[in-house]
Amino acid sequence: MNACKKDEPKVSTNVANKYQIELRWNKSYSLDTRENAETGFHWAMSFLGAEWPLRSYNKAVAWSNNNMVVDFEQLGFHQQGLDALAKLIAIFKQSDEYKRNGAIDLGRFIALTLNASNHYYAITGIARNFDSFKVGKIFDAKQFAATNSSISFNDRIIDLPDSNNTNFRQSAYVSNECEGKIKEGKIGVTAYEVKEQMSNGQFRFAIYDTTGQLITVAKGTAGKPAKCIWCHESYIQTLFTEQIDEPNYYGADMFKYIVKRNNYLLAAYRKTLQTDLDFEKLQDHTYLELLYISFLEPSAERLAGEWGLPLEQVKVALKDLPTHTYSEFPFLGALYYREEVEPFSPYYAIKPPSSARNKSAYEPNLIN
Repeated sequence: MNACKKDEPKVSTNVANKYQIELRWNKSYSLDTRENAETGFHWAMSFLGAEWPLRSYNKAVAWSNNNMVVDFEQLGFHQQGLDALAKLIAIFKQSDEYKRNGAIDLGRFIALTLNASNHYYAITGIARNFDSFKVGKIFDAKQFAATNSSISFNDRIIDLPDSNNTNFRQSAYVSNECEGKIKEGKIGVTAYEVKEQMSNGQFRFAIYDTTGQLITVAKGTAGKPAKCIWCHESYIQTLFTEQIDEPNYYGADMFKYIVKRNNYLLAAYRKTLQTDLDFEKLQDHTYLELLYISFLEPSAERLAGEWGLPLEQVKVALKDLPTHTYSEFPFLGALYYREEVEPFSPYYAIKPPSSARNKSAYEPNLIN
């Protein structure tokens, strides 16, 4: 049952510009600010492919009270990304939440774009099948065998970019997920987890099944593309665990060297970009993570501001629901799960995925 009566819309919306939308910032923790939200949004759009041309931010983003008014046409998205965003924007503007508030919650917007695998694929323009992904890519003749993965249940065989190729758009990585252990001869592939560099200096990720079709989540603990981003948010990750080198494959030391070299080349490329995004601030992506985590796992205080209700009224409505603490960010306080509190909202809103990074009981696909 709903906790209160639904209200009339408060803010008029611009439905004429198909690339423009208003995103409502709701304070989520004591030190949260609009500037934090801007930084998180900046990184989120970059991970989705936005070029953020120099001095584009002031053309693309303006504030109206706590609403961030965004014109995505100014962010430097390719046309395919803009088309996908336009479809989502049209759907968001028709929601009860948007009609009531004149905006969609910023955290919900991130959860329905970056954290929703189907929408992420559409916006970033990643190849729709594995064969298409490999077209034009040049890989090293030798692979690396990950025999003690912290992500996969079994071994992984990694295709690396050809070190002699200087065209970064032909540079990509493929993790071939094995059926078992290489030393036991069990090297049948169960999935392909891939990443390639975009022109804006970020990577885009995808997971393909054995038939070469896109799937929303990987097996093991690898999770969704959003979890790949969480691990590779600033650079190419190196090894976390000790490995047992296998004959005919690169060993761990060589792999670490290759990753170090490629991170150097990535940093050098990023320095050539004329962009509003500051790649030197390596921890700024944390503000993005806080945006979607505090939305999908909100506090009572966050919900009170979001719903426009007194805090005590929210606490009374949710008194029978359990709370938890988010280990990565304990300062967020006592939290609920979005799917459990949504029935108490004073308005209906578009359902986000049930998990930001891992397999979801519900994974939206609103535009395909």
